[in-house]
Amino acid sequence: MAEYRRILLDGFPTQVRREGDVLVAADGREVAIADAIHLPPVEPSKQELSRRRQGTT
Repeated sequence: MAEYRRILLDGFPTQVRREGDVLVAADGREVAIADAIHLPPVEPSKQELSRRRQGTT
């Protein structure tokens, strides 16, 4: 089973697939795992962001 992660790639959240010690984007760009800026597996919902801004988390 393939392992997928979300990273920041060229300033944009991007889903990548792990291949050994390398992460590969759908367009073929590769990033070493150690060099990647990892993001949470999902984006927060609008409701969650609103609560965070109001300080009611």
